[in-house]
Amino acid sequence: YVFTRMDVPHFTVEQFDFFRRQEIKDAIAYLRFLLNPYDTRCLHRILLRPSRGIGEVTLGHIEAAADLGLSLVDFVKPTTFEDGDPFARLLHEYETGSVVVFDTETTGLNPGTDEIVELGGIRFEQGKEKGRFHCYLRNKVSVGDAYHIHGLSDEFLAQKGVEPKQALAEFFDFIKGSLLVGHNVSYDLRMLSTIAQRLNLEMEKLDYVDTLDLARRFIEAENYSLEDLVDFLGLSGKPTHRVLDDVGATYHLLEYLIPILRKNMAARRLVVQKAGRAFEPLALEIQSLRELAGKLRPPELLGEVLKRSGLMAYYEKEERRVLNLQELLEIFVKLDDQSLDPISSLENILHQLSLARNVDRFDPSEEKVRILTVHQSKGLEFDVVFIAGLSQYEFPGYFAIKEGREEEELRLFYVALTR
Repeated sequence: YVFTRMDVPHFTVEQFDFFRRQEIKDAIAYLRFLLNPYDTRCLHRILLRPSRGIGEVTLGHIEAAADLGLSLVDFVKPTTFEDGDPFARLLHEYETGSVVVFDTETTGLNPGTDEIVELGGIRFEQGKEKGRFHCYLRNKVSVGDAYHIHGLSDEFLAQKGVEPKQALAEFFDFIKGSLLVGHNVSYDLRMLSTIAQRLNLEMEKLDYVDTLDLARRFIEAENYSLEDLVDFLGLSGKPTHRVLDDVGATYHLLEYLIPILRKNMAARRLVVQKAGRAFEPLALEIQSLRELAGKLRPPELLGEVLKRSGLMAYYEKEERRVLNLQELLEIFVKLDDQSLDPISSLENILHQLSLARNVDRFDPSEEKVRILTVHQSKGLEFDVVFIAGLSQYEFPGYFAIKEGREEEELRLFYVALTR
């Protein structure tokens, strides 16, 4: 209050809690949902603003259909409305078409920097095996600790591996025209798309089904790893972190799930028909933005999200919120790592924002007084520090003295004076 009255530039964390502001959380929810199509929490937030004419009654119908295997995220996929059921394509391809179950082994878990070292898949047509693909890939990134998971050494890969560009080109030819299936398949697809981009290989848009997602919807289990599900359900085939073994186990899990999917198909169609119409514009919007996610740099993608979603227009009458969204764009420009592909850079930015404190937004050279608690100042450094309230019963506090926690207060004091 005194600083405001005396016109002293200052910054209070509680007053300007940037990353918790409604408009910032709205924008970030869109980006998180583009990366993770199963994130129902972000989708619920997307439905709040701007209004899309989707009320609680409609959402209640969908929620009540969870026992049928339906999820809210199904209603922002255009294929749900085209086919009438989110699982119609899978059932059709499994019974009369072509399905490729595939898997990868990698040097690590970061698609932006790690590499695929083993790639394999089995193509099934009308439920019968019709072809296999398998190869090892030469690596530039060491397998490191991943060796203890899949047992593939750098030396072995140097001898037996083929060039990644050749391997991916042959694999893309193998899967052409087929529906892809995998367990936690989003990760494998991210690895494929990132490495293809790194190698300047064109990768077509791939339709896929995740048995992890299906299992969580239709099977009550304590753990949903492939190995645990195989043991829990008594399926044949044992995952070993070698791709063809894991592909075989995934196919047996798929075989188990197919009759369950088929059982409630008619009931799901009724729900989609009744509740789905209001979602179609949003589904098309999400699809178009998701297609841009791998092509645009994160700041450009955020700009498209704000425009196409209607968020910027929704907040246009509130200048402060518009300025905050513009500042978020500036933050994205600063954090965009040009050495990474667009998706990996976006993941990195969102991770940084999830850890960011409000004080992280401000340049240390800015001439502003920071008004912080001792806890909020941890990890920061300043040229000058004033510790306010350093008097008995304030710091250390009355209750800390009464409860014998003066040592704890002493440690906080040490934090404060070493800033």
